[in-house]
Amino acid sequence: MLKRLVVAAFVLLVAATTSGFTLCTPKNNSKECSWTKTDTALEVAFQGVTLLDWNQTLRGHDTMKPLTTTVYYNGVPHTTTLWNTMVPAYEENNPLLGRHPSRARINVTIAAAMIGHAAVARLLPQPYRRYWQAVFITIEVGAVTHNVRAGLGLHLTF
Repeated sequence: MLKRLVVAAFVLLVAATTSGFTLCTPKNNSKECSWTKTDTALEVAFQGVTLLDWNQTLRGHDTMKPLTTTVYYNGVPHTTTLWNTMVPAYEENNPLLGRHPSRARINVTIAAAMIGHAAVARLLPQPYRRYWQAVFITIEVGAVTHNVRAGLGLHLTF
């Protein structure tokens, strides 16, 4: 589903930029470019759910577990836990971050994505702005839900 939503966001952006509309700049005061309370609410919703995802990602990064392997003796599987070999307990699903990103990569990438999302939302006229916000809120809610199901909870820690 995530891949489909990312493709949908890309298609939306391409369609918006090739349909002949003008980007919303400070000099463009058209009705389609006015920023409404609904736009603010949607952007706050995106930023909030992304902050939750960011926090979950950092907690997942910091959680380690012992390496568990399966060894076969005479065709019978035996699970062995190597307590002196710790590995990350979670793998990241965001393709921009990679499977086991560093804390710095997590922080820089997500902060840049939050700033970039707000900037693009401000530049897009209606109705593209609402589509942009809705698609990425859906992606982030999906990521947070996945993280909760993986055991990372739904709380902020600082």
